[in-house]
Amino acid sequence: MEKPEVDLIEGLSPAISIEQKSSSHNPRSTVGTVTEIYDYLRLLYARVGDPRCPDHGVSLTATAVSEMVDRVLALPENTRLLLLAPIIRDRKGEYQQMLSGLRSQGFVRVRIDGTVYELDEAPALDKKKKHSIDVVIDRVVVHSDSAQRLAESFETALALANDIAVIQLVDQQGVGGEELLFSARYACPHCGYSLDELEPRMFSFNNPAGACPTCDGLGARQFFDPDRVVHDSSLSLAAGAIAGWDRRNAFYFNLLNFLAEHYGFDIEKPFDQLPANVRDTILNGSGSERIEFKYLRSHGRRSRRRTHSFEGVLPNMQRRYHESESPTLREDLGRYLTNQPLRILFRQSPSDGGAPRICSGAPDQQHHYPSGRRVIVFFYDRQSVGTPCRNCDTHHQRNQRSAALSLQRWTGIPLSRSGNRKPVRWRGKSVSG
Repeated sequence: MEKPEVDLIEGLSPAISIEQKSSSHNPRSTVGTVTEIYDYLRLLYARVGDPRCPDHGVSLTATAVSEMVDRVLALPENTRLLLLAPIIRDRKGEYQQMLSGLRSQGFVRVRIDGTVYELDEAPALDKKKKHSIDVVIDRVVVHSDSAQRLAESFETALALANDIAVIQLVDQQGVGGEELLFSARYACPHCGYSLDELEPRMFSFNNPAGACPTCDGLGARQFFDPDRVVHDSSLSLAAGAIAGWDRRNAFYFNLLNFLAEHYGFDIEKPFDQLPANVRDTILNGSGSERIEFKYLRSHGRRSRRRTHSFEGVLPNMQRRYHESESPTLREDLGRYLTNQPLRILFRQSPSDGGAPRICSGAPDQQHHYPSGRRVIVFFYDRQSVGTPCRNCDTHHQRNQRSAALSLQRWTGIPLSRSGNRKPVRWRGKSVSG
């Protein structure tokens, strides 16, 4: 959207009405994307956002080895501790081979289910119970000259335990106390849930990195609606209860005939009078149950016999809709599609990057972001108070100022899709929105 040619008009009657009119019906085009506000918000969340584990609520902060060492050295002098590498967390098994491998690598002690053992004296584990195993990398008494030793021990622990290290404080009797968890990557030290470093694309429903994997960022799932597919349940299958599967389509009607023969129902009976399990099989398929079908040759004689499961009318339509390159067929099948709004928070598993995904309605309702005015206050508070943010530098501070100015300009214009017209104040003048 172009910027206005003037900043201020005086003497104009407050009867200006601004209405959003979009010539585009693209569902990915919203007020936020058209006005570029969305770009600033994505940048805001990527630069000052605090990623957290959705299960444990802890910040996903990557800690350098030097920072880990500094935190340990900040403990009181002569504090005794164990530096551990957590390699098994609440998993069933005996782990005899793994313990033997640790011994061959030169490690001496392990902590099994909270108790420290010499590797040669480790107990036999019940394979039916869950166990937690930590390798004791080092036993340290905190002194100011322990930095080099701690750094080497941390590097060993991180290499052994997938970038996770644990410090357990112990008393004079060797009894364990408080634990400190460290991670060298953006990951939860408890469950391993991880994120790449936040980027603006992670907060865009128009980018695969941020779009919900179920609805592809559109906020709704398309599916073939049984109420549309069965357009008249008072008719029989033979009479056309399901369009395209009656006598006029020999191939699909032939499938239904053998399906009726297998399950023992009358294909001439009204669809709504068929047993519920039969109607479900017709629409959704027979699952793992195999059925014998006979296929017709072009000249009409039955020839081939094949035994396989019945795909189902709805899965058949879904497959053809996605596989077909024919616009005509897709348009014809599209008449039976229904959009179902999604209101579920999605996130990827740690194995696929774990990018944040939000899905709660259409894109214009998708992110429950704060209002423009609240965001402006947030920007100016950060600049005046000097609140530190992750990865902030002069460039990012300029972005904050640009975002604040842009939002300040747009908060004077009601961009709600509700159609409400409320007076707003712009540069001290009352303007009807």
